[in-house]
Amino acid sequence: MMFLYNLLLNLLFILLLPFLPFAFIFGKKLRRGIGERLGIIGKETLNKIKGRSIIWFHAASVGETQALLPVISEFNKINDSMDIIITTTSINGRNKMREVMKEKALYICLLPLDLNFIIRPFIAKIAPKMAVVVETELWPNLIDGLHARHVPMAMINGRISVKSFGLYMRFKKFFSSLIEKFAILMMQSEKMVVRLRMMGVKREKMIMIRNTKYSTNSANDSSGKIAIPKDVNRKIVVAGSIRKGEEYTVIKGFKKSLLGKACLIIAPRHLDRVEDTKKVLEAENMTYVLWTEVQNYKAVLFYDAIILNTIGELQYIYKSGDYAIIGGGFKPFGGHNPMEAALNSLPVIMGRNMFNFEDTSQRFVKAGGAFMIDDSPEQLAEKLKFLYDNPKEAAEMGKKGKEAIEAFKGTAATTALIINEVLLENMSSKAEN
Repeated sequence: MMFLYNLLLNLLFILLLPFLPFAFIFGKKLRRGIGERLGIIGKETLNKIKGRSIIWFHAASVGETQALLPVISEFNKINDSMDIIITTTSINGRNKMREVMKEKALYICLLPLDLNFIIRPFIAKIAPKMAVVVETELWPNLIDGLHARHVPMAMINGRISVKSFGLYMRFKKFFSSLIEKFAILMMQSEKMVVRLRMMGVKREKMIMIRNTKYSTNSANDSSGKIAIPKDVNRKIVVAGSIRKGEEYTVIKGFKKSLLGKACLIIAPRHLDRVEDTKKVLEAENMTYVLWTEVQNYKAVLFYDAIILNTIGELQYIYKSGDYAIIGGGFKPFGGHNPMEAALNSLPVIMGRNMFNFEDTSQRFVKAGGAFMIDDSPEQLAEKLKFLYDNPKEAAEMGKKGKEAIEAFKGTAATTALIINEVLLENMSSKAEN
């Protein structure tokens, strides 16, 4: 199956090769980090890496990097002899790690393309003693290349969404053989363990440890910084990570319930949705301002809505809010993590398509800290009105949501301890041989 995977991938690369120069000339996004995508490491960095004992951490994007930070922090406490290299799939994730880990990591870059002639030389250059992958980042050549070099791999915060599970089951033999190459699989819930068992993965490789993202106070770097003063005498509704087509539901639902009583701060998941958000607000005759144009942060008193058109500030906006709407789940995108909002004691409203965060979202609903609704402006308006009219109940929901996060405390330390045990066991067995 690996042969077929590489044959198709390499053929695709050859077919696209003549078009790549044009794509790089006219595609700004494609040009960003292209050297890293091709596995190129500068000579100075190579000299710095050579001869070091490396542990390699990989996370997809910003959300996964936030789950990784407390694990790295705890790992450094119990093993300071290893040097850290971090890769991410997304540019935003890489930039986040460079910002936070620049003094602690030896090298931070984008994960090279999963082409065997690119990823295998990259693995050889960094020569890691161990690799740790956040969630289910199943890159076949990456996994196969590490396994071929007898590098132990650990998966942390392991999860398989309903959508992914369907794909994996269709190619059950291929994906189960990849997952079996991990030394340890730390899954987020028993449900995820069951899904791997259905794929044929051995139970003895799996343990259940909850998500590490909010397991220590260090994960919440929003503490102490408030985007909008708390003395603003107006309710603030924070709509975070709103995806394509969800703008109408959020804006219309807000207009039906709290227009004139509160300010809506809407944060599109992708900045290219800012213009579409403007159009919906204009169609609804609502006044708005861009976050980057706000001169006085008390603008929540004067505008119906503020569009958050920056990256990395949503966590501070949640700290200023009263109620949260989580995007990605009104349409079938899989949802986004509600934990940041819950951490700041906000009652949460989200859609029913939270399949990428089904365990987390269901935990908050069962705890009484969140509402789950259809893609309906009317239902959203009803829930917002309830929260506004019932401040005690709203505060209680926020409290219950935050209490639900307490279940995650300490998981980073446990995860780091297990990673270290796998690492030491592997190094010990190699020394014996």
